[in-house]
Amino acid sequence: MSICKDRSHLNGMGYVYYYSKDELSPVLAAEMMKRLNVKSVRLWTHIPWLLRDSETVNRPIADEFHNMYAEMLKAGVTQLVGMSHYWFFPDSLNVLAEELSQLPRRDITEGSSYQKFLELYEQSWYTLVKEFPEVTDWETGNEYNHKVFIAPLVKQGEEPGIFTMAERADICTDLMFRSARAVHAANPGAGIIMPGMAPVSEQGDGVFFTSIAAEYSGFHDTLTRIYKNIRSGQFGSENPRDFFDYLCWHPYYAEQRDDGSWHWKIPDSDWVALNRQVYEIAVKAGDPEVGCCLSEFGFNDGGTDEGDEAFIPHVQEGFRLIREEMPFVDTVHAYRFFDSMGYVTQDRDHYSFFTMKNGKLTGKKKAIALQEQYGGSGNLTEE
Repeated sequence: MSICKDRSHLNGMGYVYYYSKDELSPVLAAEMMKRLNVKSVRLWTHIPWLLRDSETVNRPIADEFHNMYAEMLKAGVTQLVGMSHYWFFPDSLNVLAEELSQLPRRDITEGSSYQKFLELYEQSWYTLVKEFPEVTDWETGNEYNHKVFIAPLVKQGEEPGIFTMAERADICTDLMFRSARAVHAANPGAGIIMPGMAPVSEQGDGVFFTSIAAEYSGFHDTLTRIYKNIRSGQFGSENPRDFFDYLCWHPYYAEQRDDGSWHWKIPDSDWVALNRQVYEIAVKAGDPEVGCCLSEFGFNDGGTDEGDEAFIPHVQEGFRLIREEMPFVDTVHAYRFFDSMGYVTQDRDHYSFFTMKNGKLTGKKKAIALQEQYGGSGNLTEE
């Protein structure tokens, strides 16, 4: 596979600023990004965080994000990627929760709850993108092929439902078309990254919290269905660029033992082949020039020094192989910068590359391994 790309923002990092803003200064975070030689930062920019409603910006929070973006740009970051996977609901649906990964079942008839939802969704994306011209690219969702991130809307007290993989792909296609149209209208120069796909089967848990079931069939089934939908002309356009400029998936790597349990695996030539096969779906669909972003990649160290050290070779090999053996990849975002989960839980996210030790921001051994792969330099412990 011979592909020539400008990979100037290959070195990426995921950063949930909103969770850590009261614990970690964005100035310090940006300085550590600089020392890592990070050029692309993926930022969680959820619509209900940054907007009061589909047409109104939440000014105090938006201004904090503008300031944080400015620090990242000063630190040499050249690609800012905004990502949202929450939304608003039409008043008629009587939904009170703001962070809910549910939506009405797909019904494309005029005036349906689903169509009203899509209209609100598109307007929300327009308002969000218009507010942040400094954001160069937008990832228009996250893991919409995963049952956790796309589920049928149910009333309070009802049993939660589940969409099939095909239903999730169909809904994702609709959401991509609406959000891409909003991005193009609000900032025609911005790039559009498809919602990063999860390595998950229809009923599986995938790589989520403590689960590490990395089933690559989820990539194949979802992306094949999305291209089929686009080519059908029944989802708004037959042109993939009206949906996304970059493919996106999360290439977590684990293997299943004979007893059914899963364990992390050091990336190898088999892993490279698995990821090439995903990109080949686009090539076979007649989209050989499409970009590619791997917006999450990392390993859960369990919060221990032993676990951190054990994953040094995983980080070394994974990011080396992406750089040397996957020329189709434009950007990879290490998951993730800092371990705070903010208001969600007091538990820490052990995929992180940085934590607090003795009140100081401290890079783990994984971070030092990543810095070597990214060609960075400098102390990764706060002075």
